[in-house]
Amino acid sequence: MKNVLIFMLIMLHYILLAQQNGNVKIGGYLYSKPISQQGNEIMYCSDNTDVLVIGLYKPDNNYYKIQVNDKVGLMFRSAVKIALNDNVSEPVVQTVSKKKEVIDVNNQLTRGSRKRSITSSENSLIDEKNGFKTIKIGADITTFPNLSYIKSIEGLKIYSYVPADNNLYYVFNKKYDSFLLYFDTKGKLAMIMIKKVFTNSGAYSDAMSFTNDTRDKFNTVLGQWNEITKDDSRGNLSFEWYGSKIFYSIGLINFDTTSHVESNVVIGKTEKLEDGF
Repeated sequence: MKNVLIFMLIMLHYILLAQQNGNVKIGGYLYSKPISQQGNEIMYCSDNTDVLVIGLYKPDNNYYKIQVNDKVGLMFRSAVKIALNDNVSEPVVQTVSKKKEVIDVNNQLTRGSRKRSITSSENSLIDEKNGFKTIKIGADITTFPNLSYIKSIEGLKIYSYVPADNNLYYVFNKKYDSFLLYFDTKGKLAMIMIKKVFTNSGAYSDAMSFTNDTRDKFNTVLGQWNEITKDDSRGNLSFEWYGSKIFYSIGLINFDTTSHVESNVVIGKTEKLEDGF
């Protein structure tokens, strides 16, 4: 059951989070090839068109790989503004294998050791919370205004969410930047991700301090985490608490740069996903 959970986290961390929301600064074409000549145009994008920046196009760094609705192609970097960072690195394609006691991502990310078993009262509290403040796992998509569709992955539809209640951006006393909500095929909320991005020169140190502060707050409420997932080569990690139905994860993602690091809180289901989920 927990292997399925950590597999989902790995997929979301290493595939989805390598991407950035953005928009078109000046109108231009989405190209199928890095040659702006007639016949390579996929579609025209007007000013302020919302896009998903997949990453730099490595053969020619003058271009970004861009997704616009269901179309994927290349666009000049000068034409695109990324929401949080004007420079992203090419996402690395990860191969994930599931084993009985270890989950390995390119032999880097391994399941951490269990610290201790949580008590039945702590287990009950995790399930009782069933989400984050007023955002509850299992809620219907129609109850969330201000959703912007990003993409679908592994049977989940991912949306950015802008809550009207400013208090939702605070996890204890720490203010986060943004939300991603993940809905199943029935339109029910399956996972919540709350993010804080650091882009300064000391981003990793600042993000680590921010993450540790949030982790310590969770420890006071839920007891010490159950598991740690680490990637020692990149400094990625997450601290995980489990109920019988719900999990909480406090994590840090380093995007292979010294100035783009993310701290996040992830909340979702622990049960095994059913076919079609």
